[in-house]
Amino acid sequence: MLILRNVYDELLRACPKLPPETGGLIGGRNDIITAFMLDRPGAHGRYAPDVNILNKTIAEWQERDISFYGLWHSHCTGGDELSTPDIIYIKKIMQAMPGNITRLYFPLVFPGDKLLPFVATRSSDGVHIEKDALSFIL
Repeated sequence: MLILRNVYDELLRACPKLPPETGGLIGGRNDIITAFMLDRPGAHGRYAPDVNILNKTIAEWQERDISFYGLWHSHCTGGDELSTPDIIYIKKIMQAMPGNITRLYFPLVFPGDKLLPFVATRSSDGVHIEKDALSFIL
C-alpha cells in the first residue's frame, strides 16, 4: 500500500483514541493513497459505516479525481489482525463492488501509533485478504 506520508500522519492524528472501531474512507489516484475521511464513531464496539455519508464523499471525491481505495477502521492496541466480523464484512464489500474493482485496502489504524495495511483482492476463485507492505511517498 502506497500512501503519502502527510496523509498517513494526519490519519493517525485525526483518528480518536476512543472509542475504538471508528473508521472511514481512503482514496487516491495512481495507486497512491492521497486522501481519507473520518466517519462517525462506531457504537457498541463495532464500526458501522454511515453508507449515505460515505457514498456522498465518494461522489465528491470523483469530482476531484480521487478514486475510492477502501475503508479503514481503528482497533485497540494489542490486536494486529482483522477480526472474523472484519473479514466477513470485507468479503461482502468486495463481492458488491463493480467488476472493474478487484482490489481494495482495509487498513487497521491504531490511533497515534501505526497503521497496518490489509489488501483484499477479488478473482474468479473468490476474495483473498492478506497483510500488505506499507510504503510512503514523501
